[in-house]
Formats: sequence, C-alpha cells, structure tokens
Amino acid sequence: MPALALLLCLAAPVTLQSPRAKLVYDLERGVFSLLDRASGEITVGSAATRFGEWSTDQPGRLNTATTSRVLDDLSSGTALHLRSALAGQPTVFLDLTLYNPGFITLNAGLANATFEAVQLKEYHPLSGATAFPAASPKLACRTLNGPGGSPAAGSGAVWSWADCRTPTSSSSLARATPARPKRGRPS
Repeated sequence: MPALALLLCLAAPVTLQSPRAKLVYDLERGVFSLLDRASGEITVGSAATRFGEWSTDQPGRLNTATTSRVLDDLSSGTALHLRSALAGQPTVFLDLTLYNPGFITLNAGLANATFEAVQLKEYHPLSGATAFPAASPKLACRTLNGPGGSPAAGSGAVWSWADCRTPTSSSSLARATPARPKRGRPS
C-alpha cells in the first residue's frame, strides 16, 4: 500500500497504538519506546538503531517519518517508515510495524549515497535500549541448580529458593549458596 502523504513533524513524538501495545518514536532524539497499553509500563525504552558508526540518535541527524496502513499475511496494522539522514553519511532507514492485536516487527537498512565504500561490521536494532526499566526485582525466585539444569550423577535436579533482592543486599542471589544434588548411584 502507498505511504500516506504525511511527513510527520520533527518536534512532536510519533505515536502508533494497537489494542495491546503503543509505539512512541521521538524524532528529535532518534529513539523509540514500546509500551504495554493495559499497564502503561514501558517494555523497551529509548532504543536507537545503529549500523556501525551510523545511528538514528547521532547528533545532527535529521529524522523524518511517514506512516502507512498494512495488511499482509501476519495481520493488519500501521507501519512507521523512518529516515535518518546526515550530510556526507549513509542514511539509516527503519520500518516499525505495529500489528493488531499488539506485536511489532522491525526492519532496518542502510543506504550509502556517498562516494566511499562502506564496510558494515555491526548492526544493533535496539542500541542503547532498556528492557522493562520500571521492573523491580522479585523478593524470592526459584532457581534450578546443577550443570545446565540437568540431573547430576543420576539424582534428580534440585530446586532451591534464593533471595533475589538487589545485588547490594546482604542476602543476595550472588552470595546464596546453591543446594547441591546428592552424589551416588541411580536407584
């Protein structure tokens, strides 16, 4: 489908919403965040897209966007087509599609309009992102001890409770002594 003939304003963030998710792209900073609509909690915050030394959040880049409706084999939704340009450097392209009821696809590319060869060794679609920034550690968690979670020497794997507070806590998970499986012959 053709893109809407709307070039989105540079100062205002661009927002797409589905029944379950919300995508907010800050054109001025060149970063996006994903939110859970039910709780309002940020699930991925301040993510830029980076190809080697070229990034959407690089100072001086001009970030512009258009939107289009999408209907394909995955579902229906809205796509945000971003272009991040800086004179004399390759242009970063990013398509974020928010499908109904609430999943997102990310497609990115780099267009080299310079007269110099580009060698790309790194690609970071979520550069600088924070996952679940408001999440607090759980007070108790259950861990499976043993090599790779497998039974040791024929005995069953051992479950143990550990205190999972912040690493500065005196009884943190880092200091917890894991329970050891009993050694011996299988029964």
